[in-house]
Amino acid sequence: MNALDGPSQARAASRLGTFGLVTLWAVAQAARLVLFALLAVFEPMVRWVLSLSSLVCFMTCAFYALVSPPGLRFPYALGIALGVACAGLLATYELLIRALEP
Repeated sequence: MNALDGPSQARAASRLGTFGLVTLWAVAQAARLVLFALLAVFEPMVRWVLSLSSLVCFMTCAFYALVSPPGLRFPYALGIALGVACAGLLATYELLIRALEP
């Protein structure tokens, strides 16, 4: 056995590990850019749909609270919860886009 076999094998393994990490980083960056592009393309449509859904839920609850007859049981909590959920989804979508932008 040669005395240089140990350190040279360690250097080769180190280079291979560095190459693997660089390759993994490049693949992760490519996937991040593709996902960001997809989210950015759909952003106006998603923003419009979620904002409108949230507004419709809140306005429906307000309408039924003001105009409904006394005997009508409208699920106000469900309407408010759905409106808040749409607003939360929109905020999460925006945070995801901001986290992925280059």
